[in-house]
Amino acid sequence: MKEFKLSKTWVNTTWVVAPVIIIAVIYTIFGLEGKMKELIGKPAFYWIVPAAGGVLIVLMIYAMYDAVKSRFVITSYSVFIEYPFARRELSIREINGYKEDEYYFYIIPFNKTQKRIRVSKFYEKNAEISAWLYEQFGQDFDSRAAIAEQDEILANEDFGVTEKDRSNNLRKVKIIAGALNVGGVLAGGWAFFWPHPFELSIPVAIAFPLVSAMLMRNYNGLAKLEVDEKTQYAKLNWAYLGPAFGLALLALSEYNILGYKKIWIPSLLFTGVLVLLVLSGRNMMKVKKTRDGFALAMMILFFFGYGYGAAVLINCGFDHSIQETKKTTIVKKRVSRGRSKSYYIEVRLNTELPEGLKVSRKFYSQVGTGDEILLDYRKGLLGTPWVDLRTADGLISTPTPTSHP
Repeated sequence: MKEFKLSKTWVNTTWVVAPVIIIAVIYTIFGLEGKMKELIGKPAFYWIVPAAGGVLIVLMIYAMYDAVKSRFVITSYSVFIEYPFARRELSIREINGYKEDEYYFYIIPFNKTQKRIRVSKFYEKNAEISAWLYEQFGQDFDSRAAIAEQDEILANEDFGVTEKDRSNNLRKVKIIAGALNVGGVLAGGWAFFWPHPFELSIPVAIAFPLVSAMLMRNYNGLAKLEVDEKTQYAKLNWAYLGPAFGLALLALSEYNILGYKKIWIPSLLFTGVLVLLVLSGRNMMKVKKTRDGFALAMMILFFFGYGYGAAVLINCGFDHSIQETKKTTIVKKRVSRGRSKSYYIEVRLNTELPEGLKVSRKFYSQVGTGDEILLDYRKGLLGTPWVDLRTADGLISTPTPTSHP
């Protein structure tokens, strides 16, 4: 029998960090009670922080106990893992194989109704655990799948005349895909963080995923949109996702759209073109499990972010329509608190109904409810109207600068 305990480094770290967190939570609940009420604002929510803090304290106490009591044991006929309040065991005959990632081994039974055993790599002598698993069951499932996929690529005559040609083509495509992924991140970052010159940065971000997709179609599916970390195909994810994030975030933070009916058609058009180029034919991502289907759905959602961002930025950023300025009154101010603060004011437009418009922090701090401001109204290049707000002295509401006229 071999017994493995969590490493002393992990145990000591847990017993140092957990008490610090517990003390910090207690201080937050009791020492900052008045400040907490001020931040939360509504008495109905006063209980949320203490309740969450109580849960966190319980988790930290459990983590300290688990660091001492948890163990993984290998016997001649079974393996089992013990936690403070649970135990899970599989006989050698019940084990089909294993998987591993950066932090865990996953011992998987033949019977799908049985639960797998997850073994942390923070156990002492985890190399012995790895060696035992390899000795008993050979390579892990992911490595076997990677080898099979590699053999599949090298046997596919669509990728080259000889096996050497296929291997060289795969290596070449991986280099190109790596460069395109870096380029996609740079294009998206340029569009969002410093879109200057606007007339160049935005077209580059819009065109980059489309050009990448068309380029990769020349390689018969050797480069794909893929979430499997161990795939042997060239992964071309960030060439698409980088610009998608940059365009969508810029569109959401930069422009106040008045009505969305006319923006959906170009948004869906851009989305549809990218989806067809990236996911059709041999470039189609394999969907073998529910997890793969969810990942594919999320990718399409990100592609819609690309389509929406492209449509809004073309509609507003390249709009040369004649500006119509109207005077309006602020009826309400509000701050939206999430991962970051967003500032909004509500004004009365033609319909006499309040409309929430996003503004910069500086603009928000310099205006008040009842103040009159100027509304610069434009028709939009794609027919969706949008506005900028400014004070009488010329302070513009736009959160980030652009070069639109």
